[in-house]
Amino acid sequence: MRILFVGYGFYPSSLGGVGAIQRELINTCRELGFHPTIYQGGMYNFRKKAKLRRKIVDEGVDLIDLVNSPNRPGLHNPISQVTNTHIVNLSREVLQAIKPDLVHIHELTFHCGKIIELCADMQIACVKTIHNYWDICPQRDLLYNCEEICEDFLNGSRCVSCRHSWVLYPWVAMGSNLLRDKALFPMARQLWHGFQRVGRHLAANKMLKGGYDSENIKRLADEYADRRKQFINLLNRLTFVHVYSRRSGEILREYGVKVDKLKYFPITTRAIDTIQARSWHTGHYPIIFAYRGGLAPHKGVHILLKAFRCLDQNKAKLVIFGTGSSNYISQLKKIAMGTNTEFRGSYEPAQVCEVNSTLDVGIIPSIWEELFGLVGVEYIQSRIPIVASGIGGIVEYVRHGENGFLVRPNDPDALASAMGLFIEHPELIRKMQAQMNRWISLHDVKEHLGAFYKEALRTGIGHV
Repeated sequence: MRILFVGYGFYPSSLGGVGAIQRELINTCRELGFHPTIYQGGMYNFRKKAKLRRKIVDEGVDLIDLVNSPNRPGLHNPISQVTNTHIVNLSREVLQAIKPDLVHIHELTFHCGKIIELCADMQIACVKTIHNYWDICPQRDLLYNCEEICEDFLNGSRCVSCRHSWVLYPWVAMGSNLLRDKALFPMARQLWHGFQRVGRHLAANKMLKGGYDSENIKRLADEYADRRKQFINLLNRLTFVHVYSRRSGEILREYGVKVDKLKYFPITTRAIDTIQARSWHTGHYPIIFAYRGGLAPHKGVHILLKAFRCLDQNKAKLVIFGTGSSNYISQLKKIAMGTNTEFRGSYEPAQVCEVNSTLDVGIIPSIWEELFGLVGVEYIQSRIPIVASGIGGIVEYVRHGENGFLVRPNDPDALASAMGLFIEHPELIRKMQAQMNRWISLHDVKEHLGAFYKEALRTGIGHV
């Protein structure tokens, strides 16, 4: 069976948890005896026109790069994200050349939604794994300006003000590709983030002062609303929509995705499968609380630091692992000033066991509808209790009072209160450790995926 994987961030570098999941599913496909081909966007050269470039990657896997896609992150063309004639023609060329039995879409950034319609027209079974909310939210996270849950179901007006930022020009993206994993890359990335912040600020001020024509704003709002409507229709044309948290399925249903399209099965990775449980807690002080992940507002790290200020600094220590924008990190360090907090930067994926072995309680303070969060599963595998926001897919592995505590998102007082319980009663850590079970194994995921593909092939392509 030939399977075409569609998305970005497959090669040369996987991007965070989503990249790890994509790689794992490709490897699992091969173990099941299927033949995967990758169709990814995100690469650039100095030419303006989009084109295809084919090469061979790990162990003979065919990879087709969509080079110079006009649907770059940061652009404001909702119509092109749904349909773009040139991208549609290139995608048709890929489908005709590969002749896949099944198309598995992971991301449509850089591509366009009409590839789903192409699959329907060519009678190719097509499934999509939901890694974020890009199909219904151009910002991916259902947050308005990274601050509050956005429920703009209707008119698209908030999308306009939320999405106004400077255009990501091709040469900037090309520079990113060239510098990735090089010493200069972090500096270049931070510089670009700074430009974007200034651009958003100027654009917002211009809108507030009436600098944009109101008719043009209304047109853009209508386009964003239409973008969402068309993507919902396209999702309903898929054979199945795979969600690995039930909450993400609920959200998609609220926006209009048909319930019979949704298929749930959890995920894991090879790295998680090999994590060993840490030693039993001895009741010692200070309690080591930890945050691991990207340092960004929607992750709620600033909420965590505000909560930590309320705790006894002699009996608690907070360690923060991860990277992010220099501006946000500066804000975090100001909030952390005078507390027993240590910023440790990034670490290699292979060091997860080593890092987790030094931690007592993991904190996941997200303020967005986190789809899942591999970090939380890594805590569970390491036998580390968790304090987390009761939002999104997090509630599917944090069982309140059993292996951790769930708190109201965006509430420093609630978070501080839950963390304080471990300081007042350190024996809770060992008690919860004893109640923590291993996460689903990679073998189980392989069985789920094989059954999912077979059912998709039997069902065929979906229709509205």
